[in-house]
Amino acid sequence: METEVTSGKLIVKNSILSIFGKLIPMLLAIVTMPYVINALGDAKAGIFQLCWILLGYFNLFDFGLSRGLVKFTSEYLANRREAEIKDWLTTVNRILWLIAIPLVLIFLFALPSWMTQQRSIPSDLVAETRLAAILITLYLPFLLTFSSYNGILETYQRFSVINRYQILFGVLWYVVPVALLLFTRNLSLLVGMLILLRLIHWFIIRRQSQQQLSNAVGVFRYDLWVQLKKYSRWIVMINIIALLITQIDRFLVYHWLSSAALAWYNTPFDMVLKVTIIPMAFSSVLFPAIAHLFNGEPERAHFMYKAYVHVTILLVFPICLVMSYFAPEILQQWLGLSLSSDRLDVFLRESTLPMKLFGIGVFFNSIALIPSSYLQSSGQPSSIARLHLVELPLYLFALWWVIEP
Repeated sequence: METEVTSGKLIVKNSILSIFGKLIPMLLAIVTMPYVINALGDAKAGIFQLCWILLGYFNLFDFGLSRGLVKFTSEYLANRREAEIKDWLTTVNRILWLIAIPLVLIFLFALPSWMTQQRSIPSDLVAETRLAAILITLYLPFLLTFSSYNGILETYQRFSVINRYQILFGVLWYVVPVALLLFTRNLSLLVGMLILLRLIHWFIIRRQSQQQLSNAVGVFRYDLWVQLKKYSRWIVMINIIALLITQIDRFLVYHWLSSAALAWYNTPFDMVLKVTIIPMAFSSVLFPAIAHLFNGEPERAHFMYKAYVHVTILLVFPICLVMSYFAPEILQQWLGLSLSSDRLDVFLRESTLPMKLFGIGVFFNSIALIPSSYLQSSGQPSSIARLHLVELPLYLFALWWVIEP
């Protein structure tokens, strides 16, 4: 039987809201990125894109705890144990802070050193890059706990709230650097402003999640941690391997080649990767809904999953086909808005083939996101982890073979 948080109408509405929540910032990114690259130059633009990557993906260090929070709070909500959800939030957040503190201490030494290696960046960018790395590291605890507060809103299907602020701060995420570039090219200042935006977003989402729980204060409970640990150990493995598979190529390009090479590589990658906003939007809505339904209405959960797989294929395939087949034309029209003819020629030479290949890879990855979300929300993450364990060594060998200078 449908409940308020699993009604078909609400799930479809939230799916559409989630797509728009990611689509509007994405379109703005496509417009602003050529200007940012042109204003900063290839080397500094590569470093700035690396900072973007770190700010976007360091939340993988929550080791699956936020994912587990959404799963279990959705189940508790379905079983009418809503009063205990505040304890779940408190338990997860305390563990996340315990994880974040040693990570901050490690990265304060390791990240600035790695990002300022002589092979990757010109000497005149070392000071700015080092300060940017320190700022990113200090933001890490807020980045991790943002996912837990956001997870509470996902549990209650409050995607109208999530996407309202996601659109606002997603727009500012791309507009603010463009505005600052009118006055400064200082990399650490640009990164600092992005982090300030993220902090404001964190405070707002934290407040919204607390209001959802009627500002009730929870307690740390060891029994909840035991449940979470059993589930999250597989999510930890999935997240670590996913981090390597989805991000290590860009880090190795930066490490083995140069920050300029990263700009040539990451620019088409980032553009094609925007296609995944469709399955990611679907997954974020489906995960709590399926976790809520699976124990009581597994047939309905499976029907919902199959429907979203088919819709994802219908939406993603033509987009990826066009982006792959017309890669040089798209790059020329897009980057030609801001780049000089000489720099545009370099980008076309270096970025066309990667974009063609990215179009193929992103299509299959987009389709995989839906069953991955279904398996995790239904309590079967181990099958994904085992598949990733087979995939990882093959991927790393191929990556070393094609990138190693």
